[in-house]
Amino acid sequence: MALFTHASGQYLVKDDARIYYETAGNPNGFPLLLLHGGLGNLTDFNSIISPLIPHFQLIALDFRGHGKSTLGNRPLTYQVYQDDVEALLAYLNIIQYAVIGFSDGGVTAYRLASSKTSPQASKVKAMVAIAAHPIISPSDFIFPLLNDMTSQKWRTKFPEPVSYYERVNAEPDFDSLVQQVVTLWTGHKTSQYPGKAIKHIQAPTLLVRGESDPLFSHQLMEDIQHIIKGAQIHTIEGGGHEAHQDNPLNFIQKVKAYLLENTQLMDQEAAC
Repeated sequence: MALFTHASGQYLVKDDARIYYETAGNPNGFPLLLLHGGLGNLTDFNSIISPLIPHFQLIALDFRGHGKSTLGNRPLTYQVYQDDVEALLAYLNIIQYAVIGFSDGGVTAYRLASSKTSPQASKVKAMVAIAAHPIISPSDFIFPLLNDMTSQKWRTKFPEPVSYYERVNAEPDFDSLVQQVVTLWTGHKTSQYPGKAIKHIQAPTLLVRGESDPLFSHQLMEDIQHIIKGAQIHTIEGGGHEAHQDNPLNFIQKVKAYLLENTQLMDQEAAC
């Protein structure tokens, strides 16, 4: 079973950062981009990639400062994440692709797919966004939780992922990373969330949440559905915020079929 391992990838130099990425799956398959969440890394998708490998060319990267990617000197914003992703896709000569984005990865996917925030939005042919907020403002119920996060609190709650990060990253600085990520989450005026621009998304979109996700409500998912034309929604039974990891079988049954349906339509149109 092929997995992302932080052992088989390469680096793309972008500005003063080194962006780590790996590819897997069918080299002739439709490209599928995987974007992880805040303070995570590309191995977070290992629970779902095996059923996708025969059908898709999988591309995953570590956001700046995460996993094996270095942080560099640019403040983290969703625009910076988007710029890094688009630079990697251009380097790999990816003309069109589908994307699965979790949390911060989903926010970045919104930006990639919106013609208001990306001149290359037409390249996104299908999108799955897991627990992704278009914007988080100080009035949102989760804002205090995010704003009060510290590196020590994260270490206490997730000791093994932090230890893993400190082993694999060539320039580990978890305190600085957490500080920047918290600023990203809570800087609603500076973080460059897509906000209302999601109404300009034309790609087929599937919104996903875990049924017990404390950070992303069902009401918010429905609100986003009404903004993105034609968007569908799916709730993962027994899933929390990391729904794709909590119940990978339920997730992949829905998402694999959705992606195959929409990317095969693209292939048929290209053949006409």
